[in-house]
Amino acid sequence: MPWARFLDEVAEAGYSWIELGPYGYLPTDPARLTEEAARRGLRVSAGTVFTGLHRGPSVWESTWEHVGRVAELTRAMGAKHLVVIPSFWRDDKTAEILEPPELTGAQ
Repeated sequence: MPWARFLDEVAEAGYSWIELGPYGYLPTDPARLTEEAARRGLRVSAGTVFTGLHRGPSVWESTWEHVGRVAELTRAMGAKHLVVIPSFWRDDKTAEILEPPELTGAQ
């Protein structure tokens, strides 16, 4: 669903707060996102980070870079919280299994 339609439908449903969702789905320019949200009477309550920290040190640096971008936009939107959601073990479009659904003891 296009992001503008999402914002329209959220506002039409009577919501006044949203999370940022996957980074890049909504505009990442704070001025534009502020304008688009305000036109619909919406405010941002939190940023959202999908991450696979359980995959170990090999992903930590890129994860922190991503968290930094999300946190910067979150702060610019006046929100003070980040919601961290583990990466999905299935592809969200095809349902293909990407990794085992259970963590190992080391993870």
